[in-house]
Amino acid sequence: MNKAEFPPNLLPILLIFSIPCVLLCLMLPLYHPEFVTLKLLAVITLLAVNTLMAFFLQLWRTMQFTRRMFYFASVRLPSRLQTVVDELEIAPSKMLFLPTEEPFALCFGFFKPRICLSMGLMDLLSQEQLKAALSHEEYHRRQFDPLRILIGSVLSRTFFFLPISQRLYDRFTTDLEMKADQYAIQQVGKAALAGALHLLLTMPPSTAALLGKTAVVGFTVSSERVAALLGDRSSSNQLSFQSALYSLAVLISLGVFILV
Repeated sequence: MNKAEFPPNLLPILLIFSIPCVLLCLMLPLYHPEFVTLKLLAVITLLAVNTLMAFFLQLWRTMQFTRRMFYFASVRLPSRLQTVVDELEIAPSKMLFLPTEEPFALCFGFFKPRICLSMGLMDLLSQEQLKAALSHEEYHRRQFDPLRILIGSVLSRTFFFLPISQRLYDRFTTDLEMKADQYAIQQVGKAALAGALHLLLTMPPSTAALLGKTAVVGFTVSSERVAALLGDRSSSNQLSFQSALYSLAVLISLGVFILV
């Protein structure tokens, strides 16, 4: 995920500008309330249009991605993968296997989510590591995380002008990954999951950029996941005080535009 970064020297300027704006809003009588209504409707309309555009763009990208997966998918699961699927009690109809050498696993689908796993990942991981990867994606499937990712992504893009919205989205996606990791650890243990992540670290992240543009939950490696496995949660996405102040300044400025 791309982080929303803003120049720190702009924060004092916006804060200095926002303080008199607040005082102005409190002291200035609203002589033309109809103008306030029109401005408010204009802002709501712009946000609604931006939300719809973000939603349909994300939906279209995801549908194109899943359509390609179904086109290249194998009809039957390999015997080794079928064995792991049976051990984890995952319905075969919820699985999709791609005969490609690129190692990846992901969960896709909004109302009937499924798991897709590649031949490259199956050949790369041991039996226990493969169970860990599938357990991780099975948690995403049971929780309908692709749908939650779609909603969260659209909301963060709707309020793109607020840096805290991107921070909240990053924290939300990290929490989803942490919970899926905990489920995988309960199923097969920490060593198997750590081994799978370690092997993925040695591979080029060719699918990470593509997944970032779709509402698909992939089995990718992040520093937060590795740190959590090592018992360190201090590196997880924390809400920045600076981004919160910056967002507050933007909201105040927007309120002044509507009221004045």
